[in-house]
Amino acid sequence: MRVSDGLKMGLQRASQPRAARSSAAKPAIPDKEQARLRDACQQFEAIFLAQLLQKMRETVPKDPLLGDSRAKDIYNSMLDWELAQQIARSQSVGIAETLYRQLSRVAAAESGGANKGGASAAERAVAPAADGPNEPALGAK
Repeated sequence: MRVSDGLKMGLQRASQPRAARSSAAKPAIPDKEQARLRDACQQFEAIFLAQLLQKMRETVPKDPLLGDSRAKDIYNSMLDWELAQQIARSQSVGIAETLYRQLSRVAAAESGGANKGGASAAERAVAPAADGPNEPALGAK
């Protein structure tokens, strides 16, 4: 295949809507688990965006006219959270969709194996690793 053919294929793929690209390879996990995984990914994106909005708001100079009150801080926090949820629902950033595609691949790959401890493949995909930084390495005493 020539480089120009590869570029054409890449441009054709990029011109497709994101939803069409993601629905092309449907993961082999049950619909209920897909919905739970998609919801968890969307919630993760909302939390990330809320933190981003909060940090952005901290860079804005304080307005001496309105003052600095606890009520204003609570209102701004609620506003940031609602904005983050709306942005995540609109799928304009794409963090949730990217995370969902990656985790659904992992869950689909694991769903073919043995079911560890009764946990579903999607639950195992988002569960923390047992040998994380605070846990001893496997086989260590």
